Amino acid sequence: MMLPAWLAMRTLADRLHFSDQNITYIIDDNQCGCPLAAPSFSLLSHRPVLNFGNLVNQGKKYGKSHICFDRMIVGYRLQTPLEVAHNLAHLENGDLARYRDAIKTLHGLPLKVNMSAGACIALLVQRGSDRRLIPESIKTIVETLRERTLCTVKVATFEGLPIVEQVRLVATATVFVSVSGSGAQQFIWLPDGAVSLIIIHPQQPLNVIGHGGIGGGGLILNDFLCWKLPTILCLQAGAKGIQPREDGRNSIEIDMKLFSNALDMIKMWHHRGKFDPRDPSE
Repeated sequence: MMLPAWLAMRTLADRLHFSDQNITYIIDDNQCGCPLAAPSFSLLSHRPVLNFGNLVNQGKKYGKSHICFDRMIVGYRLQTPLEVAHNLAHLENGDLARYRDAIKTLHGLPLKVNMSAGACIALLVQRGSDRRLIPESIKTIVETLRERTLCTVKVATFEGLPIVEQVRLVATATVFVSVSGSGAQQFIWLPDGAVSLIIIHPQQPLNVIGHGGIGGGGLILNDFLCWKLPTILCLQAGAKGIQPREDGRNSIEIDMKLFSNALDMIKMWHHRGKFDPRDPSE
């Protein structure tokens, strides 16, 4: 939801000659029913996101009939998600990269990272509750990543973590491994040349829209984002089984053959230094 808002505000800022880094966003949660809207929009400005209902109540509390602004821009529908294909397809080439780099710059994050062996970081993001990777799979993934990529491996979960900290974690990674449903779409914060590898739940399809048949996997959104950010290699690996837990939820086991195949693709990506999804010879 933040990308369309940022693009619209960026255009207005250029035309009206003001800094979009100092905008105060006001969200009407009662109208949109979007509990994650305010935390998400905190990425777009240094100023805190305000709640429209709270502003009105504060005015009534102090007997004010009006709330005054130097400049106020009204618009944008929070109900228009990027998951809908036409909302993402209209983006110009480079829009997603511009958005990524602008947010990184705003929060003081590096646009490039050291991807050389020994200095690189492989980030594994685990789900916090249902469909977690079993401990044996985590151990095997960490060991395999360390051996095959020569990167330092970090294991984290996004649940309960502020969105700015989620961006900070991903922005420093070279290889981003996530379980579908754990926040895999955050791969857009990876630097150019990095890799997103999504572990797909056994009941989810292995999509093939992005990157000439390799694809983002999981939610269709991941594929469309891969399509619009071709400087990131998007891969997927399936899970081979579901294990029920005592709490009624499920854990999943990684298919290491598929995971190993994905690491082969990563090795080719880093060795060749390029990957063009439009070129069938790749």
